[in-house]
Amino acid sequence: MISKIGLHIRLTSTLTEVIEKALRLNVPFFQTFFIYPSGKYIKFEKNDVFEFLRVRNKYFQNLYLHGSYWINLCNPNIPAYKVLKKEILMAKKLEFTHLVLHPGAATGCKDKTEGIEFLAKALNRICKEEQDIKIILENTAHANSSIGGDINDFKILMNYLKYPEKILYCIDSAHAYSWGYDLSNFKRQEEFIKLINETIPKENLALIHLNDTNEKLSSKIDKHCIPGKGNIGKEALIRFLKFDEIKDIPILIEPPTIDENEEKLVLHELNKWIA
Repeated sequence: MISKIGLHIRLTSTLTEVIEKALRLNVPFFQTFFIYPSGKYIKFEKNDVFEFLRVRNKYFQNLYLHGSYWINLCNPNIPAYKVLKKEILMAKKLEFTHLVLHPGAATGCKDKTEGIEFLAKALNRICKEEQDIKIILENTAHANSSIGGDINDFKILMNYLKYPEKILYCIDSAHAYSWGYDLSNFKRQEEFIKLINETIPKENLALIHLNDTNEKLSSKIDKHCIPGKGNIGKEALIRFLKFDEIKDIPILIEPPTIDENEEKLVLHELNKWIA
């Protein structure tokens, strides 16, 4: 069965290993980091890059790089823009089409609004300088000075963007629940979808991270479990995916560390949800 759902694949050795796993699991697209669990960037080896691109151009159209958590464009005291540019250049070399970013936290700012202004300045600059990769901002689970847990933060951000049509958005179901949006409750789901409609233009909603969590509602803890096995639950997630605003958006899962056979079973089950 060819999956309709993408997968986050962890980088453990080579780029070729990542893309070959995507082929074995028959996913239409995948997401990965360019950083090992040890915290070190991958070093591009000529043969590895060649093989990755050979397979990539034959089998995949869209690929998603998840930007490192070191990138905090909201903090004026951190040289995050240089890190962002580095990862964009790496992504372009491997012909990734999208870069998924957590917006960051307004540490070092007088308030969240100032942090959002710094974020907008960085995004305006990158949109002017880069044409070959699309930036996707993801909602987060964190609170306090973090940007993007409250979906309304994105509405404020758009007021400062010079190229709002170029900034895309990802909704992560586990992050939303952990922040405080109760997606396990059907009525609250409808309210959440209404909020998205009022905040994010439909054409800018580009990706769904379909995740579940065992953490409590409003815990502000970013920890995933297999979709349908957590506090949001199978019935609620299936219903969530059937909203008109969601059903045509690419879906990708970011499960906890499980073996490949289990990943295959999870993908098989989830594809039945959207059949």
